Amino acid sequence: MEKKLKEMVEAGFVGKEYKGSAEEVNKKYKCYLSKKCNDEKFERIKKMFEYVKDDPKFKELMGPDYAKLMESYGKKEKRGQVVRMDFDGMSILDVFKEYKMGVKEVCKKGYTVENDTYKKN
Repeated sequence: MEKKLKEMVEAGFVGKEYKGSAEEVNKKYKCYLSKKCNDEKFERIKKMFEYVKDDPKFKELMGPDYAKLMESYGKKEKRGQVVRMDFDGMSILDVFKEYKMGVKEVCKKGYTVENDTYKKN
C-alpha cells in the first residue's frame, strides 16, 4: 500500500497529505493506473498522427474525420491539461474565429466587452 501511495504522490495524482483506508487507496490506485494507461495511449496515437498528418493520401482516406483528428491530436497541450487563455485586448471576432467561443462564455471567465474588445476585470 505504501508503494502505491508513493507512486501516486510522485505522479501528482494525490496530495502528500492524502490518507485513506487500504480499500480507498486500492480504488484510487486503479483510477490512477487507468488514467496513466489512457495518457500513454493518447501519446502513442498523437505520435502516429504527427507522422501521417501532412500526407495527402491520409487526408483523403480520413475524409471529414480528418478535421476531428486535427482537433483532438493537433493540440500542443497534453491530454487533460487545462490551458489558460488571455482574451484581454482581443476583439470579439478574433476570439470567435480562433477559440470558437461566444461573448457569454468569455464574459463568464471575468471579461467585459468595451468597443468590441475584451477587457479583463
